Amino acid sequence: MQAEGLTDSPANYEFDHRLPLELGGAPSDPLNLSPQPHPESFVKDTDENRAKARVCAGADLRQVQAEFIQTWLGAYPTYKR
Repeated sequence: MQAEGLTDSPANYEFDHRLPLELGGAPSDPLNLSPQPHPESFVKDTDENRAKARVCAGADLRQVQAEFIQTWLGAYPTYKR
């Protein structure tokens, strides 16, 4: 959190994979891990599940990854949509 310049309580965050594991995100790459503020984390979790369901239903993984990245990672580190 210090590296991100975050000074409030750690209880306000969850340690999150920027690109979710369900979409091929690297599990332990430090560049894929960051503190994510609540309540944005709950919205992102919902989008992660929706994206996974799309891939499982036959959608192209690369396309779903690109859409997810455009939606969620462009605003890093605030994750605001």
